[in-house]
Amino acid sequence: MQAGLVQCPLCRRVDAVQKVSAIMAGSETYRLYIKNGSVPVSPDEASPAHQFGQVTLSEQLAFPEQHYGALTLLFLAFGAVLTPITAVMSWFAYQAAHQHPTTEHIASMNMDIFMLVCCLIIATILFLMRARRLARERPKRDRAWTIWNTLYYCHRDDTVFAAENPRIMAKANNMRALLGY
Repeated sequence: MQAGLVQCPLCRRVDAVQKVSAIMAGSETYRLYIKNGSVPVSPDEASPAHQFGQVTLSEQLAFPEQHYGALTLLFLAFGAVLTPITAVMSWFAYQAAHQHPTTEHIASMNMDIFMLVCCLIIATILFLMRARRLARERPKRDRAWTIWNTLYYCHRDDTVFAAENPRIMAKANNMRALLGY
């Protein structure tokens, strides 16, 4: 075996092993094995049986995207939608109360200002909760990124593994479990 080549822990071969980050950089889709090696094949050239239900290799081996949950959606709803709408409504209520100072206009203005303050408080709380959650996930994501950068992929066995530790190994579709993220 030549120095510098990584051997697959399952098939013990080096000819179908490639670093995961290199696969991502090349955006490979499928590989066709021939007698003297393998060649990349675009999804258009692959048979319909191979195209149905398969994701590209690059998508399968990509580093997992960051999770965006309900806190993000609520923050966007309050911070980007409800707060500006309420601010515009408050401005119009202020203008109406200023031009016609009746008790109804003043009550409407007060209610709109109260709603604006509530939206701002809720958006701030949601932003702080989201920031705290992201700060808690940061070490986990950094650890997963470090592991992902050391992974290799064997095209022959559809296996992802770490070269320095053969016990860190999983099928490509279970890579998220391997990363713990």
